[in-house]
Amino acid sequence: MPPLDTAAIAPAPGATQRIHLSAAGVSVVLDVTDGRAPALPHWGAALGSLGEAGLDAICAASVPPVPHNAVDVPVRVGILPQQSDGWIGRQGLTGSRPDGSGWAPRLATRSISIDGEPWDTAHAETGAALVRFELADEELGLAVALEVELLPTGLLRQRATLTNTAASPYALEELTLTVPVPGDADELLDFAGRWGKERTPQRSTFTVGTHLRENRRGRTGADSAHVLHAGRPGIGFRQGEVWGVHTAFSGNHRHLAEQINTGDRLLAGGELLVPGEVVLGEDEE
Repeated sequence: MPPLDTAAIAPAPGATQRIHLSAAGVSVVLDVTDGRAPALPHWGAALGSLGEAGLDAICAASVPPVPHNAVDVPVRVGILPQQSDGWIGRQGLTGSRPDGSGWAPRLATRSISIDGEPWDTAHAETGAALVRFELADEELGLAVALEVELLPTGLLRQRATLTNTAASPYALEELTLTVPVPGDADELLDFAGRWGKERTPQRSTFTVGTHLRENRRGRTGADSAHVLHAGRPGIGFRQGEVWGVHTAFSGNHRHLAEQINTGDRLLAGGELLVPGEVVLGEDEE
């Protein structure tokens, strides 16, 4: 890939910004439309050098049609899915204040940096890099630092840090990050097992609903999902294109695959919190 291009004119606040990362045969496209939380229009095989027009085209092609019995605008699924964006599936951030408020945040992108350098242009293409998005909902007093990193090996890594910026405590229930998978990835593959027979593969069809694997041992274990994969039927070590997610946490954790009735499909993972385990005071994260 060419070096990072920051020659474009800096956009106004709330404008659209798009980033293309590529390394080791993998491309990742990040899209911030109208200042909203970032989405991931493409995570898969390398796309080559796109240029500004090509990058815009990839993002435009990922906008779904508006089906019957849905909200009146295309639902754009972010890395941290939000009900405020019209997403009817599982929410990426779930929690509330003591009075029951704060349960439907509308996080917006306030700033972006690439490898630690502030970035405020409309388009960028580069190789492996760490992109950091600062998200906030000032009205509800919540902020999220979202890191999306493509390693030189082609591995995509994500991390999110939630901060309570309000005086009232915030009880966090779930913070789960997602990646999209294509509509023809019809098969799920993960692992189960027991002591002496761990990492036993199991396959199922990727249907409407949620395939949920929760680990409540306080550690990993022989029955851990380990890696949750999605791919075309018959995927194996030597055949098929596969998308996989591993939750890199040694305590209670979850993996899930979700498809809603529009056909949108996600893989996701995060820590599994028990009630009251994380209650954030002002400026705690």
